[in-house]
Amino acid sequence: MTADKITIVIPTFNRAEYLPLAIESVQAQNGVPTEIIVVDDGSTDRTPELMGGLTGPDLHYIRQENAGVSAARNTGIAAATAPWVAFLDSDDVWLPGKLALQTDELSRHPDAVAHLTNVLIERPIVPRTDLVTLREIGPLFPETGMLYLERPLAFNARHNFGRVQSLLARRSCLTDIGGFNTAYRYFEDTDVMNRLALCGPWVVSNKPLVREIRRESGAEGLGAERLRRSEIGYDNLHEQMTALAAEDLTPEERETVWERRRFYALLSARAWAAKGEVSKARAMLRRGGVPTSVRHLALAVLLLPGAGPLRRRALGG
Repeated sequence: MTADKITIVIPTFNRAEYLPLAIESVQAQNGVPTEIIVVDDGSTDRTPELMGGLTGPDLHYIRQENAGVSAARNTGIAAATAPWVAFLDSDDVWLPGKLALQTDELSRHPDAVAHLTNVLIERPIVPRTDLVTLREIGPLFPETGMLYLERPLAFNARHNFGRVQSLLARRSCLTDIGGFNTAYRYFEDTDVMNRLALCGPWVVSNKPLVREIRRESGAEGLGAERLRRSEIGYDNLHEQMTALAAEDLTPEERETVWERRRFYALLSARAWAAKGEVSKARAMLRRGGVPTSVRHLALAVLLLPGAGPLRRRALGG
């Protein structure tokens, strides 16, 4: 990859307190020319006033009616002028050297369509970790720390590694796959990463160069909201895997996709069962192809601590 300008899309909604830090972390990416597009998804805080005070030839502000983060990202992709596009949520930050490392490693693999880095995950109370450690995939990386994946779908679907905040992708590929699916309220990033994995090779670095910060406090907040509505999210994930299974896949990719489909069906069934919707839970298990012999066992035990071994049996592992 040459030192072409890169478009960074920052969607935001009522994050005026954190948005300047995100923008500054992009502007600190020395040695790589950037164009920053902030897409304001109908904020009702002081974001418009804040952006009015920030100027620069390569800093652009787009305000739209509230339509969700996927629509905001798609607006940014449509407005991008650079051949490569990166994304950063407005309450997260990049570490110095992120884009320099990505452009350097992509220059060694000109056929690659995307580059991802490791991500630091920071949440209240929970000890800080990173995605490679969390997914237990450190041994997959060579000593250089750079992993080249000719067909990245199985890797990404199996480990759910792709984080939009670390993604640098060809704009043409993002356009070809139709960008982000605005129908998904949750896990829209998982969907776009898996579809992007069908476009061509990826380069992945184990260096953590993004800080993904969850700023909710206590038991409530964004995480608790997602948990309360997890049946919607896991239904979405199951739907995504079903769509992927219809693609032209290798045997390994197909088996991985079906394994994840069964896994998300179990998680969805657990969420529906927790809400007392047993019929919906059973229907999801049938849709997910979970073996009949473990269907009621899964429903009975997935809410209990230590259900991991039984869950693996349900998945056929």
